[in-house]
Amino acid sequence: MADGADLHQASYSTDDLVQLASVAAHDLKSPLQAVTGFGELLSDLECVRNDPEASEYASLLLQSAHRMQALVDGLLHYCRVGIATREWRPIDCSVLFAEVVKEHGAEIAEARAVVTSDELPVVHGEGGLLYAVLSNLLSNAIKFHAASTAPRVHLWADRADGEWRFAVADNGIGMEIRFRDRAFDMFRRLPGSEGYDGTGIGLAICKRAVETLGGRIWAEAGPDGGTTMCFTIPAPTAIPPS
Repeated sequence: MADGADLHQASYSTDDLVQLASVAAHDLKSPLQAVTGFGELLSDLECVRNDPEASEYASLLLQSAHRMQALVDGLLHYCRVGIATREWRPIDCSVLFAEVVKEHGAEIAEARAVVTSDELPVVHGEGGLLYAVLSNLLSNAIKFHAASTAPRVHLWADRADGEWRFAVADNGIGMEIRFRDRAFDMFRRLPGSEGYDGTGIGLAICKRAVETLGGRIWAEAGPDGGTTMCFTIPAPTAIPPS
């Protein structure tokens, strides 16, 4: 059996650590569901409903359980990105983005957001990965807006130096230069985001997905004072038929 020093010196690959995190997150789902279920039963008890202090404690318990569930779900999503065997094929990004916008329809309507895009290219990649990137970037662009301002989000793409560069620009609260690199760290919540819901996993998922596609991702200042999230994917000279 290896002693403590041997264990301390053992090296683990990124895939090993991701697999470990995936197993841990999966195993946490059942006890979390039990905590949430019993919390809901507790909050429905008449003696709890009639006691303001007990009712508040039960509400806080459920809020914490739901937040933990969101963290576990986000971690599982992160772990699954780039692991499974995937089908690379031509992807019409205009069609894909329309699907993303439709999926976020309720969110867009609630925020009274205006979401637009230029004509987008057909690229060669994996649809699930690209969908995850666009979905998370759109959700963030809608979410992080000033309370008195309706969100405006615009997506465009151009080709240069053998790659497609995509940009998602918003008119939101913006991101300080010194925090832009850190924004892609797992569970990172940047200053100024405290009043917004979220787990700090979305941009980490985007980074992992984009790197799996062979590209890179970064943040820039937006033209309307918000943030422009940019990412690239390789642009082959000829796209293989699907």
